[in-house]
Amino acid sequence: EGCGVGMAPHLPELVPYLIRCLQENKALVRSITCWILCRYSSWILASQKYLEPLMQGLLERILDTNKRVQEAACSAFAQLEEEACTELVPYLLPILQTLVLAFGKYQHKNLLILYDAVG
Repeated sequence: EGCGVGMAPHLPELVPYLIRCLQENKALVRSITCWILCRYSSWILASQKYLEPLMQGLLERILDTNKRVQEAACSAFAQLEEEACTELVPYLLPILQTLVLAFGKYQHKNLLILYDAVG
């Protein structure tokens, strides 16, 4: 899909860098990073090495103070969830804890995205 084949040799260096970018001070960088990481979720799932740090980073961003980052993180999580299926079972407790907190924090627009991620 897209330039995935051409990017594949660079992903072992790029993915850890992008996961670190989820902690960036600028909300726009965090938001775009969520979007980029979900585009490589198939590769991340296949490698297994980066799944746990990605999950941790996305769950933190789901509870971000910025609404756009929340939206991007929720969408990225939903994409990852679709592809991962049972590979997320070990992370169910932190996923559920995060989603419960998000339900208490989100307002109308992001609630719809959160419902999509849960459903």
